[in-house]
Amino acid sequence: MKYLFLIPSIVLTLGLNFGIALNVNAQTHSFGSPTQFSNANKPFSSSLSYQGLFIEISSPNANQGNTVLLKPKGLKGENVPVSVAINGNVTGAEIADLNNDGFPEVYIYVNTSDVRANGSLVAFASNKNKSLTPIYISPLSGDPVLMNGYTGHDEFAVVESSLERRFPLGKGGLHSYRQVQYKLQAGEAGWVLKKTRVTEF
Repeated sequence: MKYLFLIPSIVLTLGLNFGIALNVNAQTHSFGSPTQFSNANKPFSSSLSYQGLFIEISSPNANQGNTVLLKPKGLKGENVPVSVAINGNVTGAEIADLNNDGFPEVYIYVNTSDVRANGSLVAFASNKNKSLTPIYISPLSGDPVLMNGYTGHDEFAVVESSLERRFPLGKGGLHSYRQVQYKLQAGEAGWVLKKTRVTEF
C-alpha cells in the first residue's frame, strides 16, 4: 500500500529575472517571464525528467490550504507520492543536478497570491535515486541584509550549477534588483542550499 505523506513546506523568500532559457531537461522559463505571475492562480502541472527519474508535479493553486504533489517514478526504493503544504501558488518548477553527482534535484517555485507575491521554495534531492530528501534553505526573514529593501515579487531559476533568485528593491516605478546565488552542499543532516554570492544592479 502506498501512503501520502504531508511534509511541512521548506520556505524561502526570494526571487530572480534574467531573460534566458534554462535547464533543457525540465520545464524551462526565463527570468522576467510575463507568464509567471499571470498563471499563478491557475492549476499547475508539469512532468520533469532527468537520467531515468520522472516526477509529476501538480497543484490546484487553491486560494487557501494549497498543496503541491510530487509523484516520482524511477526511484530504486518505493515511489511514494509526496504532498507539501505551501503558502501561495506554484509558479514554476525545474529539475537539475546542481552538485554534479549524477543524481537530480527538483526545485518548485511558490509565490503568495497577494499583491506582494512573496516567494518561497520547495526543493528535494533524489538521494542517489533511492528516495526524495528535502533540501534546506535559510529564509530571507533571517537575514537583515537580504531583507533590506525587499518588496516581494521574487523569481527563481536554475542557472548552470547554481540556484539564482532575484527581487526588486524599494518602491516606485523604477527598481534596482538584488540577486542571490546559492550552491547545493551536503549539510550535517541533509542537503543545504548555501548562499555564495549577492549582487545588486
